[in-house]
Amino acid sequence: ITTMYDRILVPLDGSPLAERILPFVRLLGRRFDSHVQLLRMTDSRVAYLTGLASEEYGEFVPVDQGKEAQDYLDGIAETLSEDGLEVSSSVHEDVGPAAGILEEAERLPATLIAMCTHGRSGVGRWLIGSVTDKIMRSATVPTLVTRAAGAPTQTAEAVIGNIIIPLDGSDLAEQALPHGVSLARELGLGLTLARAVPSVESISRYFEYSVGAFEHLSSDRDKQADEYLDGIVESLDQPGGPEVEKKLLYGDPAVEIIEVAKEMPTSLVVMTSHGRSGISRWALGSVADRVVRHSEFPVLLVPTRQGEHTEG
Repeated sequence: ITTMYDRILVPLDGSPLAERILPFVRLLGRRFDSHVQLLRMTDSRVAYLTGLASEEYGEFVPVDQGKEAQDYLDGIAETLSEDGLEVSSSVHEDVGPAAGILEEAERLPATLIAMCTHGRSGVGRWLIGSVTDKIMRSATVPTLVTRAAGAPTQTAEAVIGNIIIPLDGSDLAEQALPHGVSLARELGLGLTLARAVPSVESISRYFEYSVGAFEHLSSDRDKQADEYLDGIVESLDQPGGPEVEKKLLYGDPAVEIIEVAKEMPTSLVVMTSHGRSGISRWALGSVADRVVRHSEFPVLLVPTRQGEHTEG
């Protein structure tokens, strides 16, 4: 299985919060020999209002926001180039941040969007969480997301120690496998396949029956889930492939995924970002959203494509 990211698209808004994705960009850019493209959107309305504010001091001074944005990106590009990366940058004017990012991401195939989420960046900058939410829901390319609060500073080294792929038994969830396997192989990491199944208690509450009514089903369900993971592990057993382990989890999928990642510090979770997989499986978008919002680790979201089947 091979998944290459020929281009890493890095949206920045000029804030230290947004820049906290850069350590991961450096790490993945070097490993995949990716071209890094820095992107910033400007709004002429902000420049005009800034100019009006200067009139309070006796003179209207229009702000060349495009030049400021380009100078900022050039500075970031220089630091990344010093790390051996091929870097370009572009400034788009009067385009909404989410719309501009999505439009640029779809322009070239094999693109990975990499960005931070959560936190307000300041006047004239993005509400980072809101923009990321829109990207998560609409992107047709993979998106690497990390919370600004838990990410390293932009000059620090990113560390990824393990790849976790949550699965629910569906073809949709399995579409994350090529990306997770490729990352594990390129970074020389182990791979953990995690399947969360509802607890007997949660099922009984959902269907308003007693726990005893479902206990006899739990053994068969656990066996089927375990055999499913065994089949995936076997399909990934290829020369040069990563070492793979499995984990069967019980309870709320998002909660259990986060707990597993906490047990494995410096993990990267790779999962599909949207799509409903069917009865007893996850509402994938909801689980992915909760994992991103409540985790302290990076998450790679892979957009699902209906009708596709994943082969190891």
